[in-house]
Amino acid sequence: FCLPGKGVSELTIARKVAVNTGIQIFGQVLNHGIGMITSILLIRYLGPTEFGKYAFVTIYIAMFGMINNFGMGTILARDIAKNKTKADCLIGNAILLKSLIALITMSFSIIIISLLRYP
Repeated sequence: FCLPGKGVSELTIARKVAVNTGIQIFGQVLNHGIGMITSILLIRYLGPTEFGKYAFVTIYIAMFGMINNFGMGTILARDIAKNKTKADCLIGNAILLKSLIALITMSFSIIIISLLRYP
């Protein structure tokens, strides 16, 4: 069906946006639901003390993982879209830079955890 004043292509794009948005929302709800069920099962299996240790390690790793990400994927996608002929060079540079940042981040995380004297 076509709405007055709207072309078929506009309606098709609107429908694609609606379907893709619905899929994204469903994926997020499913992801959070699986995460919640997994957390409940882990808490019951590990108990409060062991789950606390697990949560600490998970959060500690995630904290340094955020530093390592640095939004590089978004910048890389933008730059490749601007100039596709330099894609190989850009990807190579991004891998090298991300590896260097990961090495530095990992070193800092090991130093910090040893200073905190956690086992």
